[in-house]
Amino acid sequence: MQGTVIDSKYQIVRRLGQGGMGTVYEARHLGTGRRVALKVIVQEVLAGGGDILERFRREARASGVIESQHVVQVLDTGVDPETKTPYLVMEHLTGEDLAEAVARLVFQPSASRERTDRGRCPRTPPTARTRPCRGRRGPS
Repeated sequence: MQGTVIDSKYQIVRRLGQGGMGTVYEARHLGTGRRVALKVIVQEVLAGGGDILERFRREARASGVIESQHVVQVLDTGVDPETKTPYLVMEHLTGEDLAEAVARLVFQPSASRERTDRGRCPRTPPTARTRPCRGRRGPS
């Protein structure tokens, strides 16, 4: 989809991610040059019918009314007249995505685990090679 223009306004730059209902792309607004995140419903999901289109519209409305620094801002919504694909335009955020942050925080040593390596209080029960923590019960 790289290079595709949606609704004569947004040019797709690259795919950012995909979920169960849609795909999110980095795009540029052709009029302003602003970098945005553009979410479209996957055609296979749209073809399945049901309330998918209404859920997408509800998401756009609900997200659009929230004004918080902790929630991505919705800038535009519409349907591409050529492909009949509904889309949602949001501000483009840079940084680490949630999956990367979780992997980094869960699977890499934390500061408390590093302290354990230096002989301080371990998170796990003491073993023969570690000394017990003050106030902690367990084998010594």
